[in-house]
Amino acid sequence: MNSMLDARRIDAATLPVIDVSGLSSSRFEDRKAVDTALRAACTDTGLFY
Repeated sequence: MNSMLDARRIDAATLPVIDVSGLSSSRFEDRKAVDTALRAACTDTGLFY
């Protein structure tokens, strides 16, 4: 499969902005929330800021 065929334009204003400060939290829920946001950004958009 050609990656150019799969590529799509994304407006910079729609890029997910993820606060990763929860990764250093001692609370599992905080770390899991960051994990969920990162996974969604990578699978839905392909990148994040």
